[in-house]
Amino acid sequence: MIPFSYLALYATQELGLSPAEYGFLLSFSALGGLLGAFVATRLRRRLGYGWTIVAALSVGSMSFITISLTKNVVVVAIALAAYIAHAVVWNIMAASVRQKITPAAMMGRVGSMSRLLSLIGLGVGAALGGLLASGVGFLIPFAVAGGLFAVAAVMCAVQIRMFRAWEAEQAPVAAEAG
Repeated sequence: MIPFSYLALYATQELGLSPAEYGFLLSFSALGGLLGAFVATRLRRRLGYGWTIVAALSVGSMSFITISLTKNVVVVAIALAAYIAHAVVWNIMAASVRQKITPAAMMGRVGSMSRLLSLIGLGVGAALGGLLASGVGFLIPFAVAGGLFAVAAVMCAVQIRMFRAWEAEQAPVAAEAG
């Protein structure tokens, strides 16, 4: 959420877009969401949950780092679309894993707590983004957000063995249910 707190200002002041062009930029970025929804299950089947999560976080990281390095509107639009694709894939994978590992009796509480923590994170990220943008300009917060996604990707990659073991345990359960 870091760069999204000031994205309209970035688009109009840094990229020189009109309000209508900013709307087109957002509309184009939404296409990434459609792409993410289309590829999420295919990626999970091919890579597994762990590597799909790592790939999604890596795409999020590269998207924001790319934006921090350019003022080319076309490149920014493609990077924002890639970011939204990452967000959709991440959300599908995270929700799927959470639902699979949560006992049925705890599903509501875990879902509510997850949502609460996510919303707190969004608020903190937006505040941090606004503070960074007003203090160091519009590009550095994109780099900071990209760096945070890179750290998250590495943290998940380090846990790949755990993901693989968990997925191996899930395979017989899925076969019985299918």
